[in-house]
Formats: sequence, structure tokens, C-alpha cells
Amino acid sequence: MGALCAAIAIIAVVLPHAGGLGLLGTVPMGLLSYRYRIRVLITATVAAGVIGFLVVGLSGFMTVLLCAYVGGLAGIVKRRGRGTPTVIAVTFVAGVVVGAVVVMALTVLGPASGAGFRRDRRDRERSRGDHGAGAAPCRRRRRNSRGCSPKR
Repeated sequence: MGALCAAIAIIAVVLPHAGGLGLLGTVPMGLLSYRYRIRVLITATVAAGVIGFLVVGLSGFMTVLLCAYVGGLAGIVKRRGRGTPTVIAVTFVAGVVVGAVVVMALTVLGPASGAGFRRDRRDRERSRGDHGAGAAPCRRRRRNSRGCSPKR
């Protein structure tokens, strides 16, 4: 079942218009988590993730991880005898938690506005002596309204 999920994920990543096919990868993982325990789901996820990573790279691994996440939630809830409304509620709560973790990680790891890129660009321009497009380099003596000294 893990290999089937990996094959579906690989096809979904490799073929440009088959991205929606990745949704079918949740079915084998859902069946595994419905029929067996969570250890089997984790083992199949690791095996399928390795296959996906070796064939198409990180996008294949992440597709398998997403399929295992959604299929595992659905299978575990169905195994406990709950219905579709419970699956939707649990998925919503899990999505909010994962979204909060991603927002916190992006907040901690880097600026969201790209200010770091602009700051790095300014530093490079200053080290080169470049003062922007079309601007003359400034001298140290008298300056006009633009901040540059007048031409002699």
C-alpha cells in the first residue's frame, strides 16, 4: 500500500496536469490506518516517502507525507466508528494547528516583507560604490538638494 501511494504521488508530481491525482494517494494510507494500527501507517509512510524522494525529490516526499496525514486521519476516525462529520472536524482542527506552526516558523525564520533582501541589496550597492540607477556618486564637499555635490 505504501508503494501504491508512492507511485500515485510520483505520477502526480511528474505529470503537470495530474496534480489532482495526488488526492488518490490518501486512499491506500486511509485503508492502512483503518485496518491496522498507527505503526503500520508510519512504516508505510517512511517507505513510500523514501521511494518518492529517491524518484522525484522533495516534492514527492512531501506529497506522500500529505497523503499519509490526510488518509491517516480519515482511517483512524473511521476505525473508531465515527462518521464523516467527525473526519471533517478533526481535519479542520489539525489544519489549524499545522497552519499555526507554519506561521510561527515563518515568523521566526525570516522577514515576510522581503526587507532582508532589500537590506542585502543596499549593502552590496554601498560596498560597490553604486548609489542607485542614474545617480552620480556623491562627493564629500558641498551638496545640492539631491544630496550630491554640483558638477564643476
